[in-house]
Amino acid sequence: IKDISLNIGEDETQKNITWYGTSTQATQVQFVVKPEGWIEQAGFPAENVISVPAVQSSTSMQGFQNNKATMYGLKENTTYLYRVGNDEKWSETYSFTTAAFGENASFNFLFAGDPQIGASNTASDTEGWVNTMNRSLQQFPETSFLLSAGDQINDKNSEEEDQYVGFLTPDAMHSLSLATNV
Repeated sequence: IKDISLNIGEDETQKNITWYGTSTQATQVQFVVKPEGWIEQAGFPAENVISVPAVQSSTSMQGFQNNKATMYGLKENTTYLYRVGNDEKWSETYSFTTAAFGENASFNFLFAGDPQIGASNTASDTEGWVNTMNRSLQQFPETSFLLSAGDQINDKNSEEEDQYVGFLTPDAMHSLSLATNV
C-alpha cells in the first residue's frame, strides 16, 4: 500500500481517498471517530468502524491496482482515524479532523503553485517540498486543505511515479485534504 492521498469530497461531510496497492482482492477504507484516550499502540479501533468498498482499476505500474473510495457521513469538528487495504494488508492508521460546517463557517487553506517535483532532482525537490509543507503548517496549523495550482510533478516519463511519491511524502498529506488542479 502506497501513495495514499486524502482529497476533498463532494461536500463537507465527505472525503475522497485514493491509494495504490498490490492486492487484487476487494479493498476498502475503514474510518471511525477517534475514541477518547485512543493511543496508536492500541491498534485500529474495533467498534463503530465504517467500511467503504473501494473501486479498483489497473495502473501502468506493474503489480499495482489503483483504489478509490469515499468516506461519508462525517460530522463537523470531529477527529477521525482511517486505514486502507484489506485483511491481506492494512495501511498504517492515519487521522484527520473536520472543521465547522455550514454557510457561515470559515476555513483556511494553503495555496501551492508548481511544486514540480522532479524539475531538478526528485530527491532534493522532495526534501524541499517536505520543508515547505512542514513550515507552512507550523505557521498555519488551522489549515483545512491544500489547494495545489498544478504541476505537482515535473513531467510524465519513466520517473513519474517517483515524482508523485515525492509529492505525497509530507506526513501532512495523510491528514490534510488535497484539492488539485492539473
